[in-house]
Amino acid sequence: MAYNTQRKPVTFDSLVNELLTRLNGVNPPYVRTVLHEKLEELCTETHCWIEHSEPVDIETGIVLYPIPVAYDARILCVHSVKMHGRTLHPRSYAVDISDTDSPTCTLHSIPAQDFEKALSFETALAPLFPCENFPDGFLERYRMTLKYGVLASMQAEEGKPYSRQQEAAQSHVRWQRGIHECNVNRLTQDGAHDLTALPQVYII
Repeated sequence: MAYNTQRKPVTFDSLVNELLTRLNGVNPPYVRTVLHEKLEELCTETHCWIEHSEPVDIETGIVLYPIPVAYDARILCVHSVKMHGRTLHPRSYAVDISDTDSPTCTLHSIPAQDFEKALSFETALAPLFPCENFPDGFLERYRMTLKYGVLASMQAEEGKPYSRQQEAAQSHVRWQRGIHECNVNRLTQDGAHDLTALPQVYII
């Protein structure tokens, strides 16, 4: 007999269901809210959600361009802007991410001709409530850290059926360790990139 050993992908719903088995008597919508809060905290503190946008067209005489966001999320920062795959010098553009609904990039020189699919962005994102869709593998990668974060918050509550102060303290340590490891990994990757593959600066 053949068995299907392929592991199901981790989704927001599956992560909620895992947490419900550890939190007796909890209201499921409350778990969803706390999980979302921990996702937002994880992304904000570590910039672990990095997106490379689809390139947008450049038009003659136009300097203002929207920064695409493929998910229900807000941009924490723009790590880089590229023209034809080449990294632009930060002095050659300005970004405005103050408006969550319409982040923009302004080029400091006026394009003299049209270019298709020329301008792209690398951004760090954080989910907007109630976003439950994430890139493939994202929730899988941070599954345990997120579980510890939720358990640390909820089991620390007093007078609830799921209150477990000692377990909450242990989960909090593991949550903080996960945050630290995520930051170390990001800094290591950034450092390796800087040392081995310096981007070619392209000034408009």
